[in-house]
Amino acid sequence: MIQLISHNTRKNPLFPFVITAIVLIIIAGLITFSIYTAKGNLGDPLPVLTTKKAYTFSQLETTLFDHLELSWEDSSTVVPLYNQEEMFRGIIIIGKGESNLLAPDENTEQNISLSGAYIPMSQRAWEYIFSVGNPRETELSPSLEKTVQQYQAQQSFLYLSIDLFGYERIFTDEDPAGHYMLASTSPDPLDGESRWLRYRETDTVEYQIEGDQPIVFYDGGHSGTEAAVLHTLSLSNITVISGLLMSAIALTYVLTLHFTRSRPIFYGNRSIRHPHPLYLFLILIVYLVFDLIQTIDLLTYLYFITAGLLFVALYPYLTQEDGRRYLGMSFEHLFSSLPVGIVLAFVVTWIGSLQVPSGLNWPFDQGWLSWIWVFPLFAFLHELYWRGIIQNTLSRWTNGMLGLVLTSLLYGGYTYFQSVLLHKGSDNGLLVQSLIVAPVYALILGLFYRKTHNLWTTSVVHMLLGLFPYIVLY
Repeated sequence: MIQLISHNTRKNPLFPFVITAIVLIIIAGLITFSIYTAKGNLGDPLPVLTTKKAYTFSQLETTLFDHLELSWEDSSTVVPLYNQEEMFRGIIIIGKGESNLLAPDENTEQNISLSGAYIPMSQRAWEYIFSVGNPRETELSPSLEKTVQQYQAQQSFLYLSIDLFGYERIFTDEDPAGHYMLASTSPDPLDGESRWLRYRETDTVEYQIEGDQPIVFYDGGHSGTEAAVLHTLSLSNITVISGLLMSAIALTYVLTLHFTRSRPIFYGNRSIRHPHPLYLFLILIVYLVFDLIQTIDLLTYLYFITAGLLFVALYPYLTQEDGRRYLGMSFEHLFSSLPVGIVLAFVVTWIGSLQVPSGLNWPFDQGWLSWIWVFPLFAFLHELYWRGIIQNTLSRWTNGMLGLVLTSLLYGGYTYFQSVLLHKGSDNGLLVQSLIVAPVYALILGLFYRKTHNLWTTSVVHMLLGLFPYIVLY
């Protein structure tokens, strides 16, 4: 028989309400802090830039990027920008222009007409543009200053970003000169209908038009350093990220309190014959191959690998009488935990975005069958291995909570190793996502699994957390 270990202590009925109130206060404070520091995005305060003069150029060359060509018509107006210490920080160009994206893969091309751009650059680059462009000083009119302010108001769409719960979070950069551009695709940036184009060039290249999915590719010619990455994570960045993650964990605890009052939270091991640790390591290797092969257009092989991985992982347990129940593959309390899981997935996703949803997107370019295959099955495989097998095993060797924490740390390390092999994301995004966000993400799913012990519901939560960023627009 499987030994069921449960908590029978009476809980204070006010405790869930106190936790909920604390979570709501933390989230409200973080939203206020985020809006105050970076106009609704996480990060350091954006620089306040001032103007002194404006110039009209008969010849304007702004070739500052490796993978982006810019051209501007004659009589374009350029307004240099200065910080509070009167140091030069960049220019704003007002005039008709063209941008041409030259992707390293030679398969992606984007030609967009521009009405202007904000380009952070160095003093040396500005002196070169000034010396070869035949500038003529022009009036810095109120309408021109208003246009400059409109460009500066969009700075938060420009700077360095990471992924938090699947959404882009914005961070300012220490030295953005020559690596960034923010441009308007509308004839009049003040008409309320302008769309903004963001270009960022570091170890990865990002090209994104506001409202569209970004085009991202890896530039092997650049490489970042972990020292620079850690330097960009200021105290305000870490404060907001930590508060968000703790709020998500606390919310998971509150929403799942009901399941620890009336049902077991951990299954013992007295009657289950467990596979050897080397067997678990073999599954991990196959699992890594399974993740890596998703980047190759070999769907037939992917189907076979998926079926094989399911068989190898499930076989030692499903051949035993109580093995299915040990893994959490029972339908007990399924319908009571499922609504809780859906609410948890939506609210945790919202916490990670810090914005109110503005619409829906249906990115099913590969067809419904592909998405039906990818999300439920991939989510189930993740949960089967990391929760059903690894978390249960580590909890059996130690105790429930320590096993949960160890599983989360292992998942973060696995995410980092996998991302390095796939060259996914910049160094900044890789470090934060793999070593900060991914472990807490696993902790949320692990805590939900520990409270409900239902692998089906946990898989649904995992699926929704992966699917929401593709559907909900912010």
